[in-house]
Amino acid sequence: MRDSSNWETLPERFAMLAEDARAEGADVELVAESKRESLFASHQGQIDRCEQSEVARCGIRAIVDGREGYSWTEAWDESGLRQACQLAIQQARAIAREQRHDGGWRDCEGIELLSSSAAGGEDRSRTASCDSILSTASCGTRELNIQEMASRAIELETSVLAMDSRIRKVPHNRYRDLRRSWGVWNSKGVAREFHDHAVQLYAYALAEEAGQARMAGETAFWRQIEGRSDRYSTEAPRVARAAAEKAVAKLGAVTPPTGVYRVLIRGEAMAGLLSRAAQYFSAQAVHERTSIFSGSLACQIACDEVSIYDEPLDLDAPGYRPFDAEGATSQPTRVVRAGRLESFLTNLTYARRLGVPHTRHAARSPDGVLEIAPSNLVWRAGNSEDSQLLKGQGEVLVITDLAGFHSGFRQGSGEFSLQAEGELWSGGEKQKSLCNFVVSGSIRELFCRVVGTGQRLSPAVGLARAPDVLVSDLSIAGA
Repeated sequence: MRDSSNWETLPERFAMLAEDARAEGADVELVAESKRESLFASHQGQIDRCEQSEVARCGIRAIVDGREGYSWTEAWDESGLRQACQLAIQQARAIAREQRHDGGWRDCEGIELLSSSAAGGEDRSRTASCDSILSTASCGTRELNIQEMASRAIELETSVLAMDSRIRKVPHNRYRDLRRSWGVWNSKGVAREFHDHAVQLYAYALAEEAGQARMAGETAFWRQIEGRSDRYSTEAPRVARAAAEKAVAKLGAVTPPTGVYRVLIRGEAMAGLLSRAAQYFSAQAVHERTSIFSGSLACQIACDEVSIYDEPLDLDAPGYRPFDAEGATSQPTRVVRAGRLESFLTNLTYARRLGVPHTRHAARSPDGVLEIAPSNLVWRAGNSEDSQLLKGQGEVLVITDLAGFHSGFRQGSGEFSLQAEGELWSGGEKQKSLCNFVVSGSIRELFCRVVGTGQRLSPAVGLARAPDVLVSDLSIAGA
């Protein structure tokens, strides 16, 4: 990771870039990321994977006459930053010159950088303390050494194996420690940064019995921040227990008959599906006509049980961010409320192009271009206890796992045909485990057939979290 002296010099060096850019009639924005990741995995009580990586990059976005150019560098010295800035300005100037030449640029409005007054909150060079995300030194958490992190990975594998004699091995597991600094500065006065320390556990267990082998996994994620103790001692046993129980529960699975079923989609599976559908709520997708909800703003697109929010300030979710990639202060956003589409997610450019509110969802990596993305898309939990969703329902097919999103989810239409595993319930009691079947439908149909939601939110899967969702009917292709 870049040492603190390099990070601390970024505001001063950016001020130099901004002054140079103004002399050339340009505005500039700097996005900087510095992160260190440690990852350990265990096999048969021995570490078989040990990875430690350090990445530090700066990305420059330059605006000339309303057109933007990009460049990035891993060199944080004055020379490297100046060179990257010049490349970005040259690109922006070339595009602006092309527009003046033919007059046929399709965009009706030029691009601007976010001003400090529009960013919201208090702009400062050190927002970490006010956002409760602190560097290791300032929050007082002790940094584990390599041996300690490795021992945690081994302990996790050993704990899963000890849960049940039918657990034969833990083919996938990891202990991941991520320390990250992120900052945004621009020539209109925006100056934001925060420092993050996150830990992730993951275990995937293989259970065997009577010649059948089934696998299932569990994950945990938390942040090490001021006022919070290390959660490993509580989360590791929970992950081990859940992974083992889920795998054992799948033993004896059979293939269900083909038909139309009342379906309960477990939160983890629903979150995976919602994560794939996240781009439909982007104003950029609306502008490019790739959203299935284009033209549906302020319209009913789902049942009353469907409420979807974006929660950027959720500390227990991976996508936490106190500000977006333009430096705008983050805020919760109602996307769908009681089935009604209330807003699309926007950055500054697309908010102005479409004449909709600025929701502060700019997303960008230092080596990428400015886009729009949710932080933590959350399907709001309902009022029903999870067990109540299955009582009094007759026969219900419960989907616990979905796979095959790469080939089975059609992004253009929202239709899906996905490999699934699950359980058959009747009268509120589990009858059998199920495997080797395909569930088909579409996002639009699913949203309009929801008849109940549970109280428990799943862990994050991709960009999303979700409760258990009861759907009136879905098509199943099985035996």
